[in-house]
Amino acid sequence: MKKVLPITYYLDYSFYPERVRKSYLREAAVNGMKHVVLNERMVGQIMRDPAFAEVLQQEVAGAGLSFLDSHAPFGPAIDMNSPFEDEHRLLVLRHKLHLNIARLMDVDTMTIHVGNDYRFPEFPLEKHVERIFRMLDAILPEAEACKVTVCIENIWLQTNTPEMLIRFKEKFPSEYLGFCFDSGHANIMNNGRHHSGSRAHDGWQAMGKAMPDWDDRILEKMLPYIVTCHLHDNMGAQDEHNLPGRGNVNWDHISKVLPSAPNIKLLQSEVIPLRNSVALKELSEKFNLIFG
Repeated sequence: MKKVLPITYYLDYSFYPERVRKSYLREAAVNGMKHVVLNERMVGQIMRDPAFAEVLQQEVAGAGLSFLDSHAPFGPAIDMNSPFEDEHRLLVLRHKLHLNIARLMDVDTMTIHVGNDYRFPEFPLEKHVERIFRMLDAILPEAEACKVTVCIENIWLQTNTPEMLIRFKEKFPSEYLGFCFDSGHANIMNNGRHHSGSRAHDGWQAMGKAMPDWDDRILEKMLPYIVTCHLHDNMGAQDEHNLPGRGNVNWDHISKVLPSAPNIKLLQSEVIPLRNSVALKELSEKFNLIFG
């Protein structure tokens, strides 16, 4: 019998006025959603205004919903492979704060980007790896103290292939380090081979690699260590965060394999509704059809 996992939804609403936020959350609940993601924008807003944490909690609970997982803010200046040595201690403190915000908001996973090598092509791959090792070594004790699992995700570059993620896990076998399987990113590293201008092509060529290491077994390689996931669709060229069925991700395969991951806690829709004109009713029905 297929394992039934809770579904959590990435809803891009926190930057709207209060009345709009409350209406959007109520619409989500009416259409069958039960859980939402504490996303990177919300974490950033809480860092700037700590009182906003209570506002979010009250609004979500008031709609009959709950937070179930979280994502840290990301970007070249704050990812784990950041080369800004003078700011390393500040970056460590920032990531520790992200983890404490997750604990405050009563979620137990925090997805974090290790970083994309093509942002800093002047540095060899192993230098990126050293920086990521250093950052993980600094923040995993905080993750354990907060009881929040750091989840690193596959993207489409050398720094975040399944093989590289497994290398990080082997270096740090802590139960508070796991993986976040991203279906859209995996599709770029598979069906991106059919698009000469795909994100994967661009990223690997920036690092002097003529062709990405295309891979159609990313899910299987990551499976033993998957704790959470980002589920969304695209055509293999760009990171669209679209509704399942609006791309060429193999949802039949994912729906059969992903729930068998021994450590998985939840299924996350990382479809971005407003960007892709996806109605919440349509989104909820699609995920329940695939994974219900």
